[in-house]
Amino acid sequence: MTKILKYFKKNSEYLVEYENGDQYHGEVNEDMEPHGRGVLKSKSEARSETTRGLFKNGVLNGEATISTIYNTKENKDKKPDERTGNFVNGLMQGTHAVSYTHLRAHETGRNLVCRRVL
Repeated sequence: MTKILKYFKKNSEYLVEYENGDQYHGEVNEDMEPHGRGVLKSKSEARSETTRGLFKNGVLNGEATISTIYNTKENKDKKPDERTGNFVNGLMQGTHAVSYTHLRAHETGRNLVCRRVL
């Protein structure tokens, strides 16, 4: 995480704003790191990302969903992507669900076949 710009407390949850523009809303530890259930929103010129899930000492640790929306002209027709899975120390573990709305998929007897829809 980057340096905290400001934070507000409401009941047992915090709204934390970081220098890079990221925002976190949820539970924190004594070091003001995301810790427990929360939502992290981050933006760049190319995309906006929302992460909803369980955090431990500033990293994903447990069930989480990451939604990505693309902001560039080159990607203006690209649909949002969504990944849901289990995380340990910030890394996705095992099998997980991925939703790419610009893909079509079907199963054959042996394979899962995906193709891009333009």
